Parts: sequence; structure tokens; C-alpha cells
Amino acid sequence: MVVGPDTERRDETLDALAQCAQVTVIATVPLDVAALGAIEIHDPDVVVLGLCGEHRGTDILDGVGVDDTTAVVVLDSFPTEEQIRQVATCGVDGYLVEGQFSSEDLVAAIVLAPTEGSTISPRVAAVLLSDYAGCARRSKEERAAVGLTPREHQVMELIASGISNSEIAQRLTLSMQSVKNKVGRILAKLGVSSRAEAASWWAGYRPADTRSLQQNPRR
Repeated sequence: MVVGPDTERRDETLDALAQCAQVTVIATVPLDVAALGAIEIHDPDVVVLGLCGEHRGTDILDGVGVDDTTAVVVLDSFPTEEQIRQVATCGVDGYLVEGQFSSEDLVAAIVLAPTEGSTISPRVAAVLLSDYAGCARRSKEERAAVGLTPREHQVMELIASGISNSEIAQRLTLSMQSVKNKVGRILAKLGVSSRAEAASWWAGYRPADTRSLQQNPRR
């Protein structure tokens, strides 16, 4: 299901998905007060949520966050660093920034969202990693207390960089099942429920700092 602030952006998303047999668009709706109701009616596997400027879709991110069956992939137009942080801490399942993804990247993010978790653009990864570097000394003990194994630590660093499970498997010469198992254990140890939340936590955001993680748990 495609949700966007204007017809032009929704049509651009539809065009990008038109030739993909893996994705079926069941509805397109404006980014307004009726969008959340439409999502509840259509009950899609994935919502592709277009954001732009002041159109932040906060109510949709909060509302869908309560539903553990619907994944959310955000397409954002030139967000500020603070806007990136706000979206990332909502537990989205993919976060792509305009100008930094292709049609193939969008399709991959949608396909991966319900099962493998978040695909994020370089700008999103850069903001989260910058925050991580800035608070590394403050949160060093917290990260150590989580009890990740050395291999889990490697996987977590790659999750924070925004790459998919299949890319992690290739880089670390692991099977996909092994990577999925490690990701599951990492999420459990961090006390979060999605890769985006894990990346946010790794960057220094704790549930106590971002109440939306507690109020709106994701998958």
C-alpha cells in the first residue's frame, strides 16, 4: 500500500514498482487523517510511506507501530538530521532518502521489510553512526552489558551500517539462517523488536530516551 503527501510522489512510487512481479500495490491513499483508517481496512503486508517537508506522518508511524503485522518502509525527501532521528526511533522497517536509492533498492526494501528488517539509505546510516560515534564513550558500558558475542557484535555493526541480512551473510561468510538467528538474538538482547530500533539503540538512543519505542513496539 502506497501512502504519500501528493499525487506526484505517489505516482512516482507506483512507476518504480510497476515492472516488479514481486510487489502488488493494493491501494494508494493521500497522507492525511484518513490514511490510518485506510491502512486498517486494507491490512497490507507493507506500507510505503512517503514523507516530505512538514508532512511527517507521525500519526501513521505511531498507529502502524502498534500493529505487528504491517511493515513500514519510509521514503523521505531531504530530511533534516533531527527528522531522521525521529523516524528511525519509530521502529520503521526501511528508511530510504530521495536521491539515494534506485527502483531496485525500493523493491528490495519492500520485499525484505516483513522478514529481514530494515534497509536504510547512506544518509540515514551516516546520521545514526555519527550519533553513535558522539556517544560511544557514554554508552560503552551499556553496550558491553548487553552481552553480545564477538560475532554478534560484528553483525550488529553491519546492521547499523544499513545493509541487509543477505549482504551480512556474504561479508561474514555465514548462511542466511545463521545470520537470521544472530539478528534474532541481538534484538532480544537489546530489548528491541526491529533492526531500525537496534540501529537507533546502537547509536545511543535508549527506550528511556525515546518513549515511542516502548509505546509502539514494532515486529
